[in-house]
Amino acid sequence: DTNIAYIVPDHNSVETLPVDLARSLRDLAADKEPDGIILDLRIMQGSTFPVIQMLSLFANGSTGTRYTRGAQQKTEVSGKQIGGSQDLPLVILIGDQTQGPAISFAAMLQDLGRARLVGVKTSALVAEPTIVNLPNTSLQLAIPSVEYRGVKGRALHRAGLIPDNDTQL
Repeated sequence: DTNIAYIVPDHNSVETLPVDLARSLRDLAADKEPDGIILDLRIMQGSTFPVIQMLSLFANGSTGTRYTRGAQQKTEVSGKQIGGSQDLPLVILIGDQTQGPAISFAAMLQDLGRARLVGVKTSALVAEPTIVNLPNTSLQLAIPSVEYRGVKGRALHRAGLIPDNDTQL
């Protein structure tokens, strides 16, 4: 008898995640706008998580800073209100399998006070790598090159992200 949207993104379809999530939120709100959203990122891994597009579903304005090896750039998003996504209470589930930019996304929303994080501490694998193909081999080299930090400027590549509520989910 709850009206909480529980969303588990497909970690194999990260490139369509913002569109899929927006569609799900619209569909849920068409029946009845939920009272809150739980976004389960416990098994979200990979370096292609669309941080900025996902932030636009839940935040508006300045969200932090994007760091590269040679520069830093403030991140601003134009928020999109889809099925109450900008206003509804938001809980993000994280865990020891959460890796990559998904950690930065959760941390940025935590820093803004927009989301509560529940679960266990994440890995420290946060950065998006630049992939270099090694000549005359089939090998690739992944060099950490991009990291997002929230408005509090926490560097998560050393210790990972600690949830607001530490539970053994």
